[in-house]
Amino acid sequence: MLARNLRFVCTLGAALALLSLAQPQAAPGLAVSGLSGSPNRGEILNISGNGFGTKPVAAPLKFDSFETGANNVDIGNGWSTSGGNKPRYSSTVRRSNSQMSVRARFDGGAYGSSFGVSGTPLSQIYLDAWYYLDAAAPFSRNHKIFRLHANIDLSPNLYYNLYCAGIGSSHLSQDGVNGNFHTWLGQTAQTFSRKWSHIQAYFKASSAGVDDGTSEMWIDGEKVVDMRGSFRTRESGQGLWDTLWLGNYFSHEADGSCPSTYGDAYTYWDDVYVDTSRARVEIGDSSSYNGARHREIQNIQSWSNNSVSIVYNPGTFTSTNGLYLFVIDDQGNVSPGYALGAASTTTPATPRNLRVLPGE
Repeated sequence: MLARNLRFVCTLGAALALLSLAQPQAAPGLAVSGLSGSPNRGEILNISGNGFGTKPVAAPLKFDSFETGANNVDIGNGWSTSGGNKPRYSSTVRRSNSQMSVRARFDGGAYGSSFGVSGTPLSQIYLDAWYYLDAAAPFSRNHKIFRLHANIDLSPNLYYNLYCAGIGSSHLSQDGVNGNFHTWLGQTAQTFSRKWSHIQAYFKASSAGVDDGTSEMWIDGEKVVDMRGSFRTRESGQGLWDTLWLGNYFSHEADGSCPSTYGDAYTYWDDVYVDTSRARVEIGDSSSYNGARHREIQNIQSWSNNSVSIVYNPGTFTSTNGLYLFVIDDQGNVSPGYALGAASTTTPATPRNLRVLPGE
């Protein structure tokens, strides 16, 4: 009986531990206490509070709304590109309140059309982006939405893969390694077909030959991958990732359970945010971060333990009613939601040492 009770207690403890890992937690003292400035597109909003932690480089590695691009011109603004067709700025498919997106072009039989960052050692990376798959069933036999790899020999090689209509799932996988490196997801190509979807992901490289890396991913606010400290990204002799491609790959030929060939297709991207830290600011449509199904990333300008400033990005939100702001620290801890309706314009300091002069 004692052994049975001990097993129950251990099992319950393990279950509770897994439950606590399933969602971001608020670190003690991590909270927003006030906002100053105007929550209007492109304006500075200052966030005060406590427990924000450190972020040595405040600005993200890249943030781009693509609004300054010229229609049908190859992407610029410091983005690296790869593939037979360079992605281009496009006004064909846009999010609400946006004038421009970027289109990866898998037309004319092109398999590759990518943009991203390259040549930067990435022991960890955070990605936030809006993605639109301009394709319909039966879909491609092999479409990689994004790829993260070492540019020298393409290994390690992490990617998120969609398949044709005959395969009812997708997967996140890390080629070139053994151990725990692969997970299936319930999302399919149909999930993303001709609609904007929000993709958020955090990846941390493992030690060589050890399942101690991290893989987390959210789609439209819902966490779909949660492998913390249990994911292998490299083996002995393999280096770190240094390249992230978005676009990325689209197969056109028939194969196996995907008997139909596929013609021209495109993917569109907007509000792409890439960083080497999880520390960030988001706004969402719920006071609970985990309950928010629509979230928008913010462009960080400065960061300290008790103060953060951002360039306000409402995304497709048209007002601040019902919106909440969240500060996330470098460990992935999330502050309680702070109502954006509480934001006010900066109040001038109280005058001091005034004298009332008699009128003439």
